[in-house]
Amino acid sequence: MKSLIPREPEMPALNATQLAEVTAMVFGPDVAIQPGDLIFVFSAPQVGIWETTLAAWQAGLAPQVFVTGGQSKTADAQYHQLVGTRTENAIITEKLVAGGIPAAALVGENRSSNSLENVVFATEVFDFATIKRLLFVTKAHVVGRHWRTLKQYLPATVELIPYSFVAEYNGVTVSRDNWHLSEVGRARVWGEYLRIQAYSEKGDIAATI
Repeated sequence: MKSLIPREPEMPALNATQLAEVTAMVFGPDVAIQPGDLIFVFSAPQVGIWETTLAAWQAGLAPQVFVTGGQSKTADAQYHQLVGTRTENAIITEKLVAGGIPAAALVGENRSSNSLENVVFATEVFDFATIKRLLFVTKAHVVGRHWRTLKQYLPATVELIPYSFVAEYNGVTVSRDNWHLSEVGRARVWGEYLRIQAYSEKGDIAATI
């Protein structure tokens, strides 16, 4: 199954004002990190995901971690070679336990195949009305879409705080400050911009943060 929006679409020429608009939408607002009730992990079989989650746990930012992830339906052959028959939840959980998080502090779901399902399936097994503040782990350039996804399906009373990391592709980092300087950065961020627009129009995610 192929994604409707390419992972790395070509970005048109943008002026400074338009670049700032894309940056704000894709990376979201810069908010202060505060302790919460739960760390929510958007799944991906990447070192940054579990290392960032471990950092949040070791900093004492929340007493419990929710790990999402089945297997992606839009991934390439390299993904399947890496993951095999395991779920992303299983891979991430193994890394977190090895890093010192007690298994008793971990909850999650292992059926989702995309970010929308990460959240929807999570609501089926966890009562988010019981928490006041949630920190979510994801890539910095995916914060905007993931924030809107959580906002669409979680109670409005839950405060959302991104705890993100700067992703790297073939040695090139994609951050709020440098994304527009590299081909892969422009492609990855423009793809996120298009997804936010398309998914919010469909009603799959919130239109605003």
